[in-house]
Amino acid sequence: FVQLLLAYLISLAGSSGPGAITIWSYAFTLMQVPLALVTSSIGMAILPKVAAHAARGNFARVRTIATLSIGTVIWMMSPIAALGALFAFDAVRLVVGGSIDVLSIGATADLLRLLLLGLVAHGIISVAIRLFYGLRDTLRPTLAEVCGCLVIFGFATLWFPAFGVSGIAMALPFGTWIQAIALVGLLARRSQIV
Repeated sequence: FVQLLLAYLISLAGSSGPGAITIWSYAFTLMQVPLALVTSSIGMAILPKVAAHAARGNFARVRTIATLSIGTVIWMMSPIAALGALFAFDAVRLVVGGSIDVLSIGATADLLRLLLLGLVAHGIISVAIRLFYGLRDTLRPTLAEVCGCLVIFGFATLWFPAFGVSGIAMALPFGTWIQAIALVGLLARRSQIV
């Protein structure tokens, strides 16, 4: 479902003019770098621990792991998002070098700043999904993901005519935060995990 959404967002970006797909792709990829380095590692580390403690019925320990891992993601990703937004132009210029012009670097940096508004939420989602998997629950995170994708789809469609590619970049963090909040809420309701 996520891949269909991303294909739709890319097609929307492409319809806004030449170079828009490149700008979108660079900004989106740069936003994903800290996710791959930080939250994926945390998620992979907690999954076997959560599964083992849940299998033994030790939900107090699962709650501790959940609270610490989500807190760590917030603690680590918040400054990364803030610094990334502050230095977005320099980060884009460093990564793409001379492959795009200065105006395109500025446009990419602007999109990156918008996408970074959802960086913490992306991190929370990555960890929360692993927590659910450790609890042998794939239904709730799947439903939350579908709902988050539908929100992103709806708002990207609504905002794109007025804001262009920036409308897509605003819709993504908006839907991502809704999904993150839903997942944390579902975790809290499931055996008072969080």
